Amino acid sequence: MSDSNALPANLEAILDGPALAPPAGITSNFDNPVLHNTEARIVLGICLAISSILFLIRMYGTWFVVKKPRLSDYVIIPTYILFVAFVAIVDAEVKLGYFVHQWDIRLRDLSPIVYLYLNSISLYAVTLMLIKAAILLEWLHIFVPTGTRNYFFWIGYSLLWINIAFYSAAIIVLNLTCFPREKYWNRLLPGKCTDDRPLDISSAIINFLVDLGILFLPQKVIWNLNMSSKKRIGVSAIFSLGVIAVATAGYRTVFTIVKSTSKDITWDYSLVGLLLAVEITCGFVVFCLPVCPKALSATGLPKLYSRLKSLSGKSSLKGSNNATKPVWPRQRESALHDNRRHDVENGSFVPLEQYGGYGSETRLGNHWGSVSGEEDFPGHH
Repeated sequence: MSDSNALPANLEAILDGPALAPPAGITSNFDNPVLHNTEARIVLGICLAISSILFLIRMYGTWFVVKKPRLSDYVIIPTYILFVAFVAIVDAEVKLGYFVHQWDIRLRDLSPIVYLYLNSISLYAVTLMLIKAAILLEWLHIFVPTGTRNYFFWIGYSLLWINIAFYSAAIIVLNLTCFPREKYWNRLLPGKCTDDRPLDISSAIINFLVDLGILFLPQKVIWNLNMSSKKRIGVSAIFSLGVIAVATAGYRTVFTIVKSTSKDITWDYSLVGLLLAVEITCGFVVFCLPVCPKALSATGLPKLYSRLKSLSGKSSLKGSNNATKPVWPRQRESALHDNRRHDVENGSFVPLEQYGGYGSETRLGNHWGSVSGEEDFPGHH
């Protein structure tokens, strides 16, 4: 009788205690722990803003300028929706306290944090799987003419299916780590859980390797283009925007391995959540940014900027004491040069001239226009 009455009291004491025993010499601080919510929200806000702007520009160019959406353009729509949901869940985690050590959290308050983490990781996996699929589909469209079976085709589709198969399996395994599933965030329930650390490490490593493959896949084609080295560097830079994603994935891989034995999951999860947001944002940059110049040029904003810049230059010349000096021809020549440069930067394709099996009809560029009246990507999917 006394034992049955003591059990609830002991349980309440445990639930009101720290979710993790504090290190020696440290006292738990439940009421006023050190928080970094503001910093976390700044990172999330920047990631969401960059992704949203680029996504909207890409959608505008695809649906209203070119009016030729491809499979990758359909894939990116649910990807963006899932990313917004991911950011919302991470923000909900921030409200509960971000970068808080687990010993500064009561055990009864840990379950909601772990529940949100599980759902954010699941959303992240689906989102990253889709955005990598969109990138690979886009590049296969650009670099592989219809009917061609070259190294780019085989490596590209291999990466695509590895990406889909692995993340699909990882999502299933993650959500079956505990039985029943609720035990993942409520360890007081009866049931059984398996160690999910091997899954964390393997997923981080495979994610990093796939990112490397995506980064280097187009480089051989680009550096065999029949163009000047300066132009090759420019095109290579456009298709190397994913280097930040690779760096982020690499850092997360190292962090996951180093922290694989750590029990301070609330602090570790906080950093991982922000790294995941940055990584997904890099995916949107890689997919959307190369086509933004032509989409923006269709709005007339670049021409408006050039006119305002030209008017500003004329006003400053009129107010100058040296207005009688013969500077106008040089100003007009400079403005003409700027306009030509602007046209080139916002222009059409960089031809893949006779590269291996690609043929002269293959085009590499922003795909929003055409060169000398040629159709968009002749011979492509």
